[in-house]
Amino acid sequence: ALQQSIELIRDSISPPSGSTVATPRKDLKSNGTMNVRNNLLPDDTCLAVNQNITSKYGKPVSKYRSTLIGVIGPGSSSVALQVQNLLQLFAIPQIGYSTTSKDLSDKARYSSFMRVVPSDYYQAQVMVDLVRQFNWTYVSAINTDENYGQSGIQ
Repeated sequence: ALQQSIELIRDSISPPSGSTVATPRKDLKSNGTMNVRNNLLPDDTCLAVNQNITSKYGKPVSKYRSTLIGVIGPGSSSVALQVQNLLQLFAIPQIGYSTTSKDLSDKARYSSFMRVVPSDYYQAQVMVDLVRQFNWTYVSAINTDENYGQSGIQ
């Protein structure tokens, strides 16, 4: 669905000459550095407007000739936080399609980040409302040891 949306946008607008519209790649949750590299450096998986260079696979790419005007993704909040730390240095907008960390809502720290899904704050608030609604007196919580799980347990 994301790929189709990108293609629709690319086909319906005229990005600035030399610009690249790239789709996010698979998140490698265990390796933040590789995720930053994979999501910021266009290669032969990019949807490029101006393709002037040939990749090692013989396909034209715009890796060195493009102007990055925005980033969509990556999918996980922990990686999006790392990517945003770099992008905001250059005022490059980032859109999170599945990033829910409440940390990314802090506009003072992440001024060029936007999301299309609600923050984890609202998910946690709904859980608290359910506990109150049903007058539960005991709740067990299980979380993962990463940004999403840690913020959820707080």
